[in-house]
Amino acid sequence: MPITNSCVDDELEVLFQKYQPVILNLQSQYYVRDMLEDDWIQEGRIILYKCWSSYDETLGSTFGAFFKQSFQNHIFSKLRKQRAVKRQAEMNASSYEMITQEYGAEFFDVVLGYAKDDPVSRLIVKEALTAYPTYCAPMERRVLNLFLQGKEMMEISDIMEVSQRAVGSAFNRAMNKIRKEIR
Repeated sequence: MPITNSCVDDELEVLFQKYQPVILNLQSQYYVRDMLEDDWIQEGRIILYKCWSSYDETLGSTFGAFFKQSFQNHIFSKLRKQRAVKRQAEMNASSYEMITQEYGAEFFDVVLGYAKDDPVSRLIVKEALTAYPTYCAPMERRVLNLFLQGKEMMEISDIMEVSQRAVGSAFNRAMNKIRKEIR
């Protein structure tokens, strides 16, 4: 009897149901930023398929052990990438598109003193905002990130458990550094 896609799909689904607890167990052990349960399930399905495609029983391990180790290695790779020092700026950055979508001209005109519609100004501001995590201090980055997420200064103060004055000062320092980079 030839193997059809439907047979393969059924076999993989049975295998997935059997090993889904391994995925959920690893999810409870590790936190990967921005990965929801559906993402864990999807990643698990992908790794399960890769394991199923490449499993060689002559190497002496069971399929379950092979899958668990492969999935755990995949999660470790995601964690290493998440924690990599060179990617810290990436983690703290807000995209230029998000800023323009969220704040539009107000952010550029009022906060930075640049017009959004001027292409040269837009490019200069985009470069400065892309690099701000590298030249702003950690508190300035955090305040600016929370501000760019739409938080008010009072909310930021509560979240960070510091005075509103400290939040305002950190925000002003960050804005001054961005303005300096722009000019």
